[in-house]
Amino acid sequence: MKAELMHTESHKAMVEICDWRAEIISTFIRERSTVFNELMILRKRGWENPAGDTFFKKRRQVADNADAKTKLAFLNIMQEIAEQMDAKMDIIGNNEATRREFHILDLCLAPGGFAKYFKNSIPNSKVWGFSLPKSSGGHEVLLDLRQNWLEVTFQDVTMLMDEILGGASDQSESVKDHIEAEQLRSQWPYSTQKFDLVICDGQVLRTHQRAEYRQSSEPKRLALSQLIIALQRLTPGGTLIMLLHKIEAWDNIQVLSTFQQFSDICFFKPKPYHAIQSSFYLVAKNVRSESSAALDAIMKWREAWKAATFEGPLTEYDTEEEIMKVLGNFGDAYVKMAEPVFEIQKLALERSSFCKARPLK
Repeated sequence: MKAELMHTESHKAMVEICDWRAEIISTFIRERSTVFNELMILRKRGWENPAGDTFFKKRRQVADNADAKTKLAFLNIMQEIAEQMDAKMDIIGNNEATRREFHILDLCLAPGGFAKYFKNSIPNSKVWGFSLPKSSGGHEVLLDLRQNWLEVTFQDVTMLMDEILGGASDQSESVKDHIEAEQLRSQWPYSTQKFDLVICDGQVLRTHQRAEYRQSSEPKRLALSQLIIALQRLTPGGTLIMLLHKIEAWDNIQVLSTFQQFSDICFFKPKPYHAIQSSFYLVAKNVRSESSAALDAIMKWREAWKAATFEGPLTEYDTEEEIMKVLGNFGDAYVKMAEPVFEIQKLALERSSFCKARPLK
């Protein structure tokens, strides 16, 4: 009962914190973006219309109960998204790396659409990947696992403690007595050390069977695990792709602000598949993965991962001053890059059955 009360209180605290953070950030963006103001009106209209809930509920049901035909459709959609992204962002380019064996790491590979696209586009590439086991609620990998260009390990990447903590796993009582201590000691399975392209498009699955302590902290743990592994394993000058949700969320602004310190960043929102949702991709190119700024980011993320894994539900107390400092340094550039993402979702919501009832005022 005590643990349940602590969990509930922590959740309430996080909701309150997120509310005032969101208000600060929303006000900052509203003052600089007409498109964002229009988008917020449409979002509110959608939230207030039960038809919106029905629309997204049906989408979730299709994803969670996909038959063979639907699974194949998802694979093809992921290939199309990768192709769109490459055409717009020039992911592959004509750099020297494509003239040798090009190493790709996909941290949440299933169903395999990104891996298949980039392999077809870079014939001399090889893909190493991770995928949550089907027995744990993971999606099916729809690629031939016997192909010599592909290696897949069925493993929850959030449990790769030694890799995440840089081989310096904490041997304290908090680890020894952890409910999943054995799983946390999973080892990095590949001899390949560095990768030219790292794909981080994992998201917490509703079908994922996991321990109770992970229910509220899992989105944070998964994001941090991908960020740490990706940056540690990325060849200097390489490219990182990461799926994120809600571009104006404080956690995401922190990530975007961090990456702009040591890479060339841009945002991509694929049409039509992600248009109506809040999801988008961060594309970070020419990543200086061994720079002091990158190494500092890894150290900070490691501490956050340890807190999320060993200390239970997270309660973070960023100050208004800290938020305004990030917005002061990065905010104007961020809004300029984010406006096309806002515009795509705005247009999709305007066309939706649950938002187009009346013109914006």
